[in-house]
Amino acid sequence: MIRLKAFVYGKLGAAFMLASVGLLLGGGAKLVAQSVYWLKNGYWEPYSISNMLQDLGIGLPTAPNLLGVQKIIDDVASWPALVGVGAVAGLCVVIGSFFIVLGEQYDWKLQKQADAALQAKDALEAWERA
Repeated sequence: MIRLKAFVYGKLGAAFMLASVGLLLGGGAKLVAQSVYWLKNGYWEPYSISNMLQDLGIGLPTAPNLLGVQKIIDDVASWPALVGVGAVAGLCVVIGSFFIVLGEQYDWKLQKQADAALQAKDALEAWERA
């Protein structure tokens, strides 16, 4: 069971790390596309978090009864999309690191169990020889 947990946690960690790389590559590709547009037309076309969510088919959350919260949502939605992508990629790195550390802990437990079994076997052999 410990070996399975170590394997699963290690693979989850690697998956989150790969997701962060994919997010950063996608964000970089959008930045390159915006740069090419700027070079051709001389105009920087802004791409905000709200534009990104709209392209993904996700609506902005609303808080009609809480005007302060709605202002915060609107302000954050106006930030450049690369900031949001970078934040999500950073979160993926943190979660991936957490899972990798968990997997290594289970690997250490497995190694300690194997070492203990080997020591017991060596002690039994030494006792039988004596």
